[in-house]
Amino acid sequence: MIIRNFNKTVTSQLKNSRNLESGQTSKIIIILALVVLVIIVIAFGITKFVTNKKEDASKPSNSSSVTNNPPEPPKPVYEVTLGDVRFLLQSSEDLGKVIKSKSQYEKDLTTTEKFIRVVIAAQNKGKNNIAQYSWNVGNIVDSEGRNFLPINSYSLQPKPDLCGALLKPEFEPISCVRYYEVSKISTKLKVSVRATVPKKNDGFIDLNLNYLPSPPPPSVLPTPSTSCNNNTVCDTGEACIICSPIPGEGCSGCVDCGFCEVQP
Repeated sequence: MIIRNFNKTVTSQLKNSRNLESGQTSKIIIILALVVLVIIVIAFGITKFVTNKKEDASKPSNSSSVTNNPPEPPKPVYEVTLGDVRFLLQSSEDLGKVIKSKSQYEKDLTTTEKFIRVVIAAQNKGKNNIAQYSWNVGNIVDSEGRNFLPINSYSLQPKPDLCGALLKPEFEPISCVRYYEVSKISTKLKVSVRATVPKKNDGFIDLNLNYLPSPPPPSVLPTPSTSCNNNTVCDTGEACIICSPIPGEGCSGCVDCGFCEVQP
């Protein structure tokens, strides 16, 4: 009897010991699994951090991109709408230093700087008539803010002078011609325009100047002859100046009046 009880006790203790060892082994496995998981998370985080650093290093900085790619200059504006009035540049021309008079009562206009001829068209985009003097073409302004007023010369203005004329809805644009005397050092010229319908608005149109070519050296031009036969008809602003070396042929060509002294 005593031996049986002893055997039962021993067997019970052995079972308890095995259960304890099994529980401790499970805990150890769980702890190891957690440690491995933590190590994986840390390794992933380090890898991601290093990858981001490399990507940031490969990207150009904002300062370098700004330096390498400067902003583009604004494009010229050749048309602007103020209220119901549409303005557009028809032509602009550098006339040089001389404007020949169209009247026998006025002398030629000369300057040490340069003359500019500007033609701006105006069109009514509204539904009602735009009254006379409700729009206008004003001063020329250069890149330094210098203002140059239109030349007040009766002989230069076309007849009739349509600047500020009545504008009817969606009629063909009306041309306004202005002449200016501008400093020879002025650049990036703009002309101001104004409309007062339905309210006062001001704007600017860039000038696309067609500069005159430089005249040939004096040695290239033949000496004008007083016996030149001016039978050739030249365009406005031009004159017959070079006489043909062949007798009887008279004028051999036309040149711009501003290039040299012309024969009458």
